[in-house]
Amino acid sequence: MSHAKQYYLETSSIRKVGGNLQQVGAIDECRTSAFVLFELLTGLRENHDEYSQRKPAIAAVLDSGIAIEWSLPMSRLKQAYKKLQYHRDDESTLRPIIDSARESSSSGHFVDLMNERQLMHSLEELERKDNDLAEALRVIAEHDSFRHGADAFFAERPPGATEDEKERIYRQTRRWMDSYCLIALDAVVDGIAYKCAVECIGEPTQEELEEISKSYDGSVRVFMKAFSYALVQYQARTVTPGKNDLADLLHLVYLRDGDVLVSEEGRNKAVAQATKAAGIPVQCIASLSRTAGAR
Repeated sequence: MSHAKQYYLETSSIRKVGGNLQQVGAIDECRTSAFVLFELLTGLRENHDEYSQRKPAIAAVLDSGIAIEWSLPMSRLKQAYKKLQYHRDDESTLRPIIDSARESSSSGHFVDLMNERQLMHSLEELERKDNDLAEALRVIAEHDSFRHGADAFFAERPPGATEDEKERIYRQTRRWMDSYCLIALDAVVDGIAYKCAVECIGEPTQEELEEISKSYDGSVRVFMKAFSYALVQYQARTVTPGKNDLADLLHLVYLRDGDVLVSEEGRNKAVAQATKAAGIPVQCIASLSRTAGAR
C-alpha cells in the first residue's frame, strides 16, 4: 500500500540540531525511532561533552512532537517473521532510562540515578544486544555462501581478466547488479531468520527455519535490500563494512519504500554507499527547511 513520503531522522541528524529540533522545517512529516533514543542514551556516560550534546537532543525528540517508532531494530526484525509471533514493549524498557536522563544534571548524576533506580542492568543489556546484532550482521556478511557466490560472479567476467580489468568491469556493471542482489536478498532473509529464531525459540531445525523464513512479511524490505547491496560490496572487496557501518544499517528497518533518510553521515561510508545503491533518497537535516519552504 502506498503512503505519503516521510522523512526518517537518524541519530546523526538529530545530534546535528540538538535542542533545536522543533525548528526543523517539515517536522510534521518527520519521524524517528527508539533506536535513535537508545544511541543517544548510550553515550551519556562517556564524558561531559557527550552528555551536554546528547541530553538536549533526547529532550528535543520527546518535546518536538515528532513521531517516534518505539520498537528497537531487533524487535522489528523478529516481528517481520510472523511464524515467531513476537511481541515486546520496548517503550516500557526505555522510558525509565529516558526519565533518568532528563532528570539528571550531569553524566555522573545520570549514572547515580540509574544505579539508584536499578536501571543500569537494563541499559547494559540493551547495549549487549545491540552489539550482538551488529556482530550477527558481520557474521552473515562473511558467510561462505556470500563469499563464494560473489567470487564466482566477478571471476567469470571475463575469464582471464587482470585485477585492474575486473575492477573496471565491476564499476561498469554495478548498475546492472539487481539480479544478483535479489539472490543475496533471499539469503539475507534466511540469515536474519536464523538469528531471530535462535533468540526466540533456540536452535531451530532446518524445517523450522524454512517455515520461519517463509513467514517473512516484507515489512523491513528497505533494510533487507540495502544490506544485500552491502554484502555485494563487501564480497567484491571494494568496500568493507565495519561494525559501526553494519549497525548504522539498522536504522533502515524503520524506512518504507519512498521514505527519505535524513542523515549527516559521510557519503564515503559503506552504509551510505549501500543506501545509495539501494535507491534510498538521502538528505541532510538543513535541507528540510528548504524543502518545506518550497511547497
